[in-house]
Amino acid sequence: MKSVLLLDDDKDLCVLMASIFNELEIKGTCVHSFDELQKIDLKKENFDLVFLDINLGAGVKNGIDAYDWVKSKKFDKKIVFFTGHARNYPLLQAKLGEPNVSVLEKPAELETIEKILQAI
Repeated sequence: MKSVLLLDDDKDLCVLMASIFNELEIKGTCVHSFDELQKIDLKKENFDLVFLDINLGAGVKNGIDAYDWVKSKKFDKKIVFFTGHARNYPLLQAKLGEPNVSVLEKPAELETIEKILQAI
């Protein structure tokens, strides 16, 4: 079974995404903060895809920090920044040139999310 990790502080969005994962028979794990993310054993979980929101709240580590942490764990599969920030956000722009990295702007069409998930 395919497995996806979602980091997003919006709990309602996580519930919605979980229903999409279930519909496509994908195991979904949602965490709401950088601190929760750090408790995940990426090697053990063997995720096929990681969705990262950029803005996780004021005064806390963000999705760019999360990306750097995920990469430090030698994760080499697809990472999608799932964010309301524009593509030209400077910190995001720097990551988009790296392999297996893309951005999906919120709000996203259901069909687009499903295509990304079906491609893993």
